[in-house]
Amino acid sequence: MFQGFNIEDLCFNNDFDYFYNKGRSLYDEMSTNIQEKLSFLKDKKCVLNAEKIQSDWFPDIKADIFLSHSHADEKLAVAFAGWLNDNFGLRSFIDSCLWGYCDELLRIIDDNFCENDDRKTYNYKSRNASTSIVHMILMNALTKMIDKTECLIFLNTLNSIVLRDDISQKTYSPWIFSEIETSRYIRKIVPDRLKTRIKDSTKYFSTLNESQIKAAFPANTSHLIKLNCNDLNTWCNSYNLRNKYYPSQEGFPLNYLYMTKNIIS
Repeated sequence: MFQGFNIEDLCFNNDFDYFYNKGRSLYDEMSTNIQEKLSFLKDKKCVLNAEKIQSDWFPDIKADIFLSHSHADEKLAVAFAGWLNDNFGLRSFIDSCLWGYCDELLRIIDDNFCENDDRKTYNYKSRNASTSIVHMILMNALTKMIDKTECLIFLNTLNSIVLRDDISQKTYSPWIFSEIETSRYIRKIVPDRLKTRIKDSTKYFSTLNESQIKAAFPANTSHLIKLNCNDLNTWCNSYNLRNKYYPSQEGFPLNYLYMTKNIIS
């Protein structure tokens, strides 16, 4: 990952349906077919193969941008992915692509390994173990995607940041907490095309199933560069104007976002 951004007040007005439908086609394209069986998850000793689970259920996806968001903002994230693709040809990874797989995978594993003898309830210890295993695999998959994509954009809304004051903000989502913290400490990779253009040293940068249990996690986004709708419009206009007059020159669209925020010259 090269840079992280924190966008607030994202809106599309009358164009929402257009961008949502475009983003939805990309979202569906990234989805993989769920296999309603465990035979491909086990070895000959019926031990779950964590590596194969990750490669099959949480596959590597080629994307330019990692969109971190609240589960309640999935439609907004999908529409934003459509806007990014429509204007710049950029591919976004929507992290909720993986959350649904996490729930489905847990159900399959629990039905096969965690049921009590009555076949109506789950064993508490076994269920805790299966949840830990699947969530660790999911977190590893999300970390790999953050590392591989060039940018992380966090959709900062009333759904993702639920407690705010003058000093700090908090989220009820352990996934959002983990993604923001991962973006803070993960290695910084400068794209080859930018290595001579960096102006300053840039800063680093699914919720759990809905339940009655809530924990407030710190959501420190100070390392993420702020974005708003005006920044997005400036980015789009500068990119389109440059490409109109200099179509043969290098025009990777993220460059223009970095120039908008004074990250590169």
